[in-house]
Amino acid sequence: LVVADMAAQAKAYFSEVDANGVSLHSHLAEVIHKLLLEKPKDALETFESLSLETKGKHFKAAEKGGLKDLKSEEQPTKFMMQSKKLFKVDTSEDDTGIPNVIEEMTNFQWAGVGLRPEDSYRLFLAMTALKGDTSL
Repeated sequence: LVVADMAAQAKAYFSEVDANGVSLHSHLAEVIHKLLLEKPKDALETFESLSLETKGKHFKAAEKGGLKDLKSEEQPTKFMMQSKKLFKVDTSEDDTGIPNVIEEMTNFQWAGVGLRPEDSYRLFLAMTALKGDTSL
């Protein structure tokens, strides 16, 4: 009687459905069925990928649109507008008197500190613009 009660509890537990209407029992049955049909040589290695693939078939996204609906992407930020102005700076002179920040930052990166290459380039452009504006 106790064993039958435990079996009934286990069956009820495995039959609980999630938000997508799928139970653990039906999911395992579907994965095992797929393994029996395909009979891969490395069934244990394939099990997880088949499980993910099976889950993906039953997944329903809560909202459509995703990341494209973000307001931050719709309007350019103040930082983006200011950075855009920097890229119009004339850097064609060979000897501007401004250190090559990008090259020097690689030395700092070897030490484990420094700026990202994009930020180094922006710094170089800002220094070039400052020199042009103030006639240094």
